[in-house]
Amino acid sequence: MRILIVDDDEMLLDFLRLALESLGHEVEAARNGVDALRKLRASPRPVVICDWVMPGMNGLELCRHIRAEMGEDGVYIIMLTGRDGRSDQVDGRFAGADDFLPKPPDIQELASSIRTAQQMLAM
Repeated sequence: MRILIVDDDEMLLDFLRLALESLGHEVEAARNGVDALRKLRASPRPVVICDWVMPGMNGLELCRHIRAEMGEDGVYIIMLTGRDGRSDQVDGRFAGADDFLPKPPDIQELASSIRTAQQMLAM
């Protein structure tokens, strides 16, 4: 699966990239929302894993841009966040996120979410 990870934490980006590549995924990384959109426009990815809190363009804004430009289908967005309130998840879903995982994510839980993405995108 081709995946784009978006996070301003370089250590987490490296950890996730290595973990997902070891599971057989093709991973590209972006350090912010603007860079992520540029990379998605140049080479669309079916799965985007993004942080909620980033400087410049946060994860909610990135979700809105992805949905506005690429529609509801074809991109599965997994939001990484320390936020766990119901209203936060509602806000995230309205912005276009498909799934939420705590930050830092458990790799097995992330792998499960990616499998769900594969199933949803195959429909």
